[in-house]
Amino acid sequence: MLTKEGVRSLVFATICSGVVGILTAAAVLFVFILPVIGPAVAMILGVILDLLILFALVGIFGVQYPQIGFIGLFGFSIAFVGTVISIPFSVLGNIILAFGLCLLAIASSAKGTIPSVGLWLWWIGVLVGITGGLLNPLFLLPTGLLLAAAGRLVIGLEMKNVYKAADDVLVPA
Repeated sequence: MLTKEGVRSLVFATICSGVVGILTAAAVLFVFILPVIGPAVAMILGVILDLLILFALVGIFGVQYPQIGFIGLFGFSIAFVGTVISIPFSVLGNIILAFGLCLLAIASSAKGTIPSVGLWLWWIGVLVGITGGLLNPLFLLPTGLLLAAAGRLVIGLEMKNVYKAADDVLVPA
């Protein structure tokens, strides 16, 4: 079971992943505008973003793990592995992440404590980002990053509400 402090930290990481995702989308645009500085900034923000996403996934699963069952566990595991793989292999990792997010969103829609709107928005953002990375990086890639970041912000705020509502259920730190 998660402690109150653990949930608070994971909620913070989820919200931060949304904010850093927005900054990463802006940095991707700078790759095309300022090709000398943009790639380095985008790479650094991308690594920070991936680390925050790992914490966000743990938080999303941890807050609702008793309710979402095996499908939620399977989706979380696949999404976690996809995020780790996306650090060196972006497209492959994001395809795996999209599959895991889809399963996690299905489980959350069916039985979760967090409304699944944010998860579906994140999933759509990943799909748009993958398409953008392959077809039109200038427009679709930043759009996908922004949609995914918005989804994580929504999830973070939803987790914050769940945290406040479940204050008596969580174990004090």
